Amino acid sequence: MSFAYVLQVRSAEHATGAASMLTNEAGEVTSHIQGLFNRTIRMMTNGIKPVYVFDGKPPTLKGGELAKRTKGRAKAAADLKAAEEVRSMLYRPAYPVSLAVCSFRAATAISLLIE
Repeated sequence: MSFAYVLQVRSAEHATGAASMLTNEAGEVTSHIQGLFNRTIRMMTNGIKPVYVFDGKPPTLKGGELAKRTKGRAKAAADLKAAEEVRSMLYRPAYPVSLAVCSFRAATAISLLIE
């Protein structure tokens, strides 16, 4: 559920005075639960079967997939490190003076084009 939707629900409650009804015993605002309930009803009315995924410990059946993802992340990190090492070797200026000469030539070429 988007934050904008929660704000919209809460601002509508304040306009109608219903905000006091959407709190729990501790006085905490629970309008997001009402909004989730309303959206679920609307989806089911339109023939959509909603599926909600909650945070928490992943199911044991997902263990193989999680191991595969961890292995893939480790390989990607190793490939990135190797690529950065190659890049640092290839693009390290051997002679700083050559950069100054190139800059001078570029400036000369630009000044010739402008004239």
